[in-house]
Amino acid sequence: MSRRYSPSTGGFYETDLHGNSIPGDANYVAPARHFELMAAQAEGATIEPSSETGNPIIVPPPAPRADAMAASLKSAVRIEADRRAQLVMPLAQQVAILRRHAVGGEKLSPATLAAFAELDALQSAVDAIDADIEPRSAEELRTYSVRDNTLWPEAR
Repeated sequence: MSRRYSPSTGGFYETDLHGNSIPGDANYVAPARHFELMAAQAEGATIEPSSETGNPIIVPPPAPRADAMAASLKSAVRIEADRRAQLVMPLAQQVAILRRHAVGGEKLSPATLAAFAELDALQSAVDAIDADIEPRSAEELRTYSVRDNTLWPEAR
């Protein structure tokens, strides 16, 4: 059994399986090369025929654009802010306190006010980190740290 690649169809064919239905332009592909091609494709590359030989070549995926990387990082910032906010005061507890305050006139304790101040600081950090991300190049964004960012406020 041997594997062949057809530049006209862009497909692989097994001689034992496809027999006479293999296109005439199909070229032999060594097992190790086929494995390499499949691994690259699994990582986002495409397989195309070489313009010179017709043999399959790996075409790497396009590099991510800075705006797409920035959007992904900003999403990660919000996830990190939510994680940190839950450590300060879970959302359900915030809602219960604010409801008792709004409906029942319950005074907010100094500890609650301090927690709300921490939550406000987290939101300010989100804004600052977003502003820090925006002007950066794709190369800078590739190694940008959200979780260990120095713009986050100190945890208590």
